[in-house]
Amino acid sequence: MFSGDSNLEIIDLEGFDTSEITNMANMFAGIKADILDVSKFDTRNVRNMAGMFDGAINLTNLDISKFSTDKVTDMALMFANLTKLEQLNVYPNC
Repeated sequence: MFSGDSNLEIIDLEGFDTSEITNMANMFAGIKADILDVSKFDTRNVRNMAGMFDGAINLTNLDISKFSTDKVTDMALMFANLTKLEQLNVYPNC
């Protein structure tokens, strides 16, 4: 969806309905944003999160603690190449 948009520095996801999405593969791969609030994403139907944040090199903090991953079958390289990531919140889903 936003993958490969190297000019994208700000992403406002307020009101973004993800309740019916089944594939989030590479959704934010390669973005340049340093802030990305996905804490309200409804991921209960998602099956593929492979490469979701791969190469989002400016992200320093990521909160996926409310992600439901019960149906996810592929998370390969989901967090690959996050060179500036300092905090990843997965609790309580770890």
